[in-house]
Amino acid sequence: MEIDELYNPGNSRFTHPDEARESENQILYEIRLSQINKNYGIKKPVWESAITMDMPEKINLLYGLYFQKYHYVTGHYFRHLYHILDFAEITKLKQIQ
Repeated sequence: MEIDELYNPGNSRFTHPDEARESENQILYEIRLSQINKNYGIKKPVWESAITMDMPEKINLLYGLYFQKYHYVTGHYFRHLYHILDFAEITKLKQIQ
């Protein structure tokens, strides 16, 4: 409804189409963000602390949130990936020696 109000000339929130598109994008962004936070169970303190983190810390946090939610589906893929990378590293070390 908020988005419809932006484009309805009879409404008090009616604005220029360019401004309406900007407002619409902001509304949609906030909706997507709230859905993501709800889906992954991200609380406000976690979200606020993530803003100040550097990129490796953010990646670690995001991986933890994702894995916490989907470990039962993706756990075996990560284990296989780990063993493949471990095998490649061992093979590389043997070739160097």
